Amino acid sequence: MRSLSTSSNRLRALSALWFLLAGSASAGGALTPASVLADINARGAYAVVKDIFEKPEWSELLDHIETGQRQWLEVAVKIQAGTDAGSTEMLTSAVGVALLHDPRQVLLKVAPVLGMEGICSSPDIDDPRWPTQQKAVANLDARIASVSRLRGADVASARESCLKYLKEAKAILLSPNGPYS
Repeated sequence: MRSLSTSSNRLRALSALWFLLAGSASAGGALTPASVLADINARGAYAVVKDIFEKPEWSELLDHIETGQRQWLEVAVKIQAGTDAGSTEMLTSAVGVALLHDPRQVLLKVAPVLGMEGICSSPDIDDPRWPTQQKAVANLDARIASVSRLRGADVASARESCLKYLKEAKAILLSPNGPYS
């Protein structure tokens, strides 16, 4: 009986070591959805965010989420529980960019967790990719077009809500009192 318990403890220790060395989002290897999800499952979202926020891995994670690939959107949903303030805003902004690639998954799977209004807002005007009003508006127009193409009863309500927020964000960007005035 005792050897079974010792064997079980060794197996748990080896599993924990494997997660830390091979599966950890902060282990220095290339991030994959599987490695990040395994790390979140093993240590919790807060620990993962704490380890990678302010490191290159955080930017890499956000870049992956922006692709809109389903597995990375799953990561966004899971890691959200470990974010706060600035990290939440950055995550939400990355998911907003993902509207360009897979708006259906963003609206149906991620928006209920991260919030429709934040995801369907203007791009971060501090982001060097959108340094001018013209570029920010062009990005918003692309998001509006992407979301507008969605069809189906399952996404109709979310599509309309997102379009409302996107159009409001565009009006603010274009307003004489907007961030570029």
